[in-house]
This record gives sequence, C-alpha cells and structure tokens, in this order.
Amino acid sequence: MPADITQKLFQELNRTLALPALQKRFAELSFEALGGSPKELSKLMQTESANMPAL
Repeated sequence: MPADITQKLFQELNRTLALPALQKRFAELSFEALGGSPKELSKLMQTESANMPAL
C-alpha cells in the first residue's frame, strides 16, 4: 500500500480511537485501544509473533 495512504489511514484510526465515547465503551469492555504509527504496529507484530509458538 502506498505510504501516503497508509499514513492517512493511521491518522484517521488514531483520531477515531481518541473519541471519548469509544474510549468509554472500550473501558466498559476492559479493552485498551492503542494508537500509533505503521512502524510501531510493525514492531509490535514482530515482537508478538516471536513470542507465539509455531503452529
């Protein structure tokens, strides 16, 4: 996906995740939404994948 489109998607996602109503609902569900950048997501996915057993 082109970098400019990826960046726009992440900007909108982060904006949405910051909405008070969404934050409240997530808290009710004991869920924590983490925003961030595409690079941060990639790093998180690599870390999590390394901690999971092979299928």
